[in-house]
Amino acid sequence: LMSACLGDEEIVEFLCLPAGLDRESLCEVMEKKFQDLDSDADRDIDWDQFVKFYRANYVENNKPPDLDLDQQANLGKIFGICDVSGDGSITKRELIKTLRKDKEVARFFGLPAKIRQEDGSREKMESLFQTLDANNDSAISWDELVAWYAEASVKVQDRWDDEGEFPGGGRPVMGALNEKD
Repeated sequence: LMSACLGDEEIVEFLCLPAGLDRESLCEVMEKKFQDLDSDADRDIDWDQFVKFYRANYVENNKPPDLDLDQQANLGKIFGICDVSGDGSITKRELIKTLRKDKEVARFFGLPAKIRQEDGSREKMESLFQTLDANNDSAISWDELVAWYAEASVKVQDRWDDEGEFPGGGRPVMGALNEKD
């Protein structure tokens, strides 16, 4: 019988966890992932559970998107800024507060800094949040942000014209790609 140990960095990489979490937040996020792996809730992960999790998350079309180091760093920075509580997820409240404080985050998501009911910005934020929150648990996880970013990046690439210019000029904003084509 073979035994192996994984270090923190290997676990973070394998589980596609956000980089730069403090130890306590990392433990909380890892506990959530452990619960996902431990489908029978017996506090042990057997080989079949591991294979099932691996196939569902990493094989063929379900493979997490490959982000280069700059993309990972930028996305990790955005996630870290928005995850005010440090629990490894972003709530609507955290997103709205962050948009008010950080115009770069607002620009990244294609949302205004101030969300208001009367000007349609609340509806736009709700729509984006629902798109990001793929599992409908009222929070955006690192995996959900990465998946949205990868999909939006593909849409950006699809919109470049033959000369490598973005239609309409300027630089595309990721949040603007939430709108239906």
